[in-house]
Amino acid sequence: MINIIFPLCSVWTIVAYIHLLQSLHMLEIISSQTVIKILFFLIIPAEFIFSFLFSFGIRNISKCFAFKWLFSLLCRLIFWFGFYYLWVIWLTKISNKAIFLKFFGPQFYVSYYLVFRGERWVTLLAFILWLFVYYQITVKKRKLRLFTAMILPNVLVISLFVHLYAYGGPGGFFDDQITSQVGVEKIFHINEVDHKIKSNHARGVFFDEKEQSLFAMYGCTFCDKENYPTIIRKNFHTGKINVFFSENIRQVFIDKISDKLFVGPWYQNVFYELSKQDLSIRKIFPNQIKDSLQYWEPMCIFKDLTKNRLYIGNDADPALIAYDLDTGKVDTILNLYQQGYVRIGGPVWNIVQSSKTRKLYCISGPGNNIFEVDPDTMKILKYRHCFDIIGTALELDDNNGVLYYQNSVFDSLYEIDINTFEIKREFTGEIHARRIRLDKKRNCLYVLGYFSGTVFSIDLETGKRSWSIDVGGSPHGMHFYDDTLWINSLAGVFKLDLNIIWKTKNQ
Repeated sequence: MINIIFPLCSVWTIVAYIHLLQSLHMLEIISSQTVIKILFFLIIPAEFIFSFLFSFGIRNISKCFAFKWLFSLLCRLIFWFGFYYLWVIWLTKISNKAIFLKFFGPQFYVSYYLVFRGERWVTLLAFILWLFVYYQITVKKRKLRLFTAMILPNVLVISLFVHLYAYGGPGGFFDDQITSQVGVEKIFHINEVDHKIKSNHARGVFFDEKEQSLFAMYGCTFCDKENYPTIIRKNFHTGKINVFFSENIRQVFIDKISDKLFVGPWYQNVFYELSKQDLSIRKIFPNQIKDSLQYWEPMCIFKDLTKNRLYIGNDADPALIAYDLDTGKVDTILNLYQQGYVRIGGPVWNIVQSSKTRKLYCISGPGNNIFEVDPDTMKILKYRHCFDIIGTALELDDNNGVLYYQNSVFDSLYEIDINTFEIKREFTGEIHARRIRLDKKRNCLYVLGYFSGTVFSIDLETGKRSWSIDVGGSPHGMHFYDDTLWINSLAGVFKLDLNIIWKTKNQ
């Protein structure tokens, strides 16, 4: 058993030490570069001892002076130096600008966990592959301890992430079978605009009944400063397609009543009012946050239900910004991080508003997760932690006075009392689900599973799932209107006829 565990433990003991120093340095507990550099030298005797014990055991000390072994030790120390520099010194340096790293650096294991959960059975295959290589090469042949214990696992994790991000994970394996399901129709794919499109990563979706037009949104988190189609409008009467080009976007706001659409691209110090008719730019608003926020990454845009005010939830530097649309000026910046409600690195997003009280509700984190905000004073009225890092979906049932909140690290979907902010019920949703929609007619919720590539219903009376439909890899957008669900995923935009689906599932 020791022969199996020792190679792994010896490597990850050093990794744990390096990661501890990264956390202390990044969080400025150890701010001195000199101290950080000196602390590296403790790795040298540790690696010497671990390498010797792995290669020879405790009795053959004379063998450690063999040239071949000393050369291999030197190579491992060079590797540790490179890893130490990148993980502790360089990453801390860039975190002063990329401030989200101040959370996701020290707590990188959260991202690993999400990738493992997101890749589901593919994760199991990767684990079996790693275990086989580790046992055959390192345990049996006593070779390549550093490669099998550290390098190979991380290569596999990166491969899982690429598969999840670029190909939609396991949910993207069965794209060809989506339209064979009863009640499902494929409406549109971004390749209709450009077959060489750089980003087909789905964002939101919206159907305008009055104009018979579909709006599909797209973005690319890792495509810095590249313009590509981020909003596409397709008119079903004429077949005409309009396109808005920008850098990465997240949640836009499309006014159901007026001819207005609001979008805030990343890396541009402005946000736009577009025409719903042709996506032309009608107004450009400067963000005016230079002296208040380090980052401008709009995660969510929401227009007040009764006043000419716009709210933008910001990422990395978590804040809720209120704009007066009559003047175009910033009214208030509610900085959740500065006020101590959350830690640095997360977004403010999924903004909803009560039609009865006008109160705003939004998600943020890490720290507290859900907030009630007075839209006029921009003061936080209520907040709570939801056993989560950053929630991924929120829905408001104004009539029954409850919110539905999807946890990002567990499958828990909470029903929260709007008056007390207490959790009333807990359902089995899906970790990292990106949308929740309430169907009052059928007394159920529709949950869009980002990792599973499905949309499923939860009966609010029994708390159980009624049915599930495959909709393609990494679905991100869901619009519910008039017995129809519109879904935007890597596989395209799909129309789900709920009358047919419910009738079929109930047979």
